[in-house]
Amino acid sequence: MIKRSKLVYLLGSAIIGIVSIIFIFAGLILSGVIDASSSKIVAVSSSKQVIYDGQILTCNEWEITDGKLKEGHTAVAVFSGSRKDVGESDNLFTLTVFDQNGADVSEDYEIVCQPGVLSVSARPITIQAGSEAKEYDGTPLRESSFEILSGELVENDLISA
Repeated sequence: MIKRSKLVYLLGSAIIGIVSIIFIFAGLILSGVIDASSSKIVAVSSSKQVIYDGQILTCNEWEITDGKLKEGHTAVAVFSGSRKDVGESDNLFTLTVFDQNGADVSEDYEIVCQPGVLSVSARPITIQAGSEAKEYDGTPLRESSFEILSGELVENDLISA
């Protein structure tokens, strides 16, 4: 009987100790001393649209649209999206989060990066081909002159007529 009561006391003490530790951790988590959750951050890069100008289009603007960084943390975006020719492409980027000591703490977050759109529209230009006439002689009639009626070419672009 004495061995049994010692076992009951030992098991009871162990259970009380484990429950106490659980309550202490729960209290620390609820009070915010220990952050047991990963924060979700949704970041969106800006969109930009231009008329073709021969330059590479980029846009390094972004914002957090959902969630927030923990106190003392900062986020840095690195952009890889660009576009030069007419069309659309995603304004791709990655986001890295740093703590106040400069350590990468991105693993503490669920980071979702939503790209904006980079769009280059066609440059409006009106060209009129030159005209020529000749009497039929069995050889092709060629006329390579032209005139730009409206708009202008971008520097270093050429027209072949």
